[in-house]
Amino acid sequence: YSVNLYSAWNTYTVVYNANKPSGASGTVMGSTVSSSHTYDTQKALPANGYSLKGWTFQGWATSPNGSVVYENGEQVKNLTAEDGGTVNLYAVWEQTAHQITFNASGGSGSGTVSVLYDGALPALITEPSRNGYNFAGYFTEPDGNGQQYYTADGEAVNGMTYTACEDIKLYAFWKPISYSIELY
Repeated sequence: YSVNLYSAWNTYTVVYNANKPSGASGTVMGSTVSSSHTYDTQKALPANGYSLKGWTFQGWATSPNGSVVYENGEQVKNLTAEDGGTVNLYAVWEQTAHQITFNASGGSGSGTVSVLYDGALPALITEPSRNGYNFAGYFTEPDGNGQQYYTADGEAVNGMTYTACEDIKLYAFWKPISYSIELY
């Protein structure tokens, strides 16, 4: 029979990989410095130092495509028994969903939709309407100024993607219908 004996002096290194998800358009910023651990001694993983616009850090996996195994700052011990070994952990990211709130600005057709950062703008829930006015589009400002997100046809502006990285409110902008009156 064999017995594995491990010295309390065995140390190993944990290396933290940014692990940018496929489909993420930005650059992973920051760093998480490798940490040194002693076998059979509990120690907290360092706080995640990475950030990725439009994505939320979920925790650490043991493989690039793995699920979260360790939480941010979790107390761990004995990740490997190999003296001088290296353990690689990989950041797990989740794309952040935000809300777009449509304000019909005196008309009908308000609502809220969820959208992912860098995702295509969703179709309008309902095209807004207002008696005596033509819909001119959805804008970031109630007066029709600011950035336009939807056209008068209710279509997203030129295949625009959502890059606000926060919840936003869009306002319907209306143009009064003008009538010609002919007197006889």
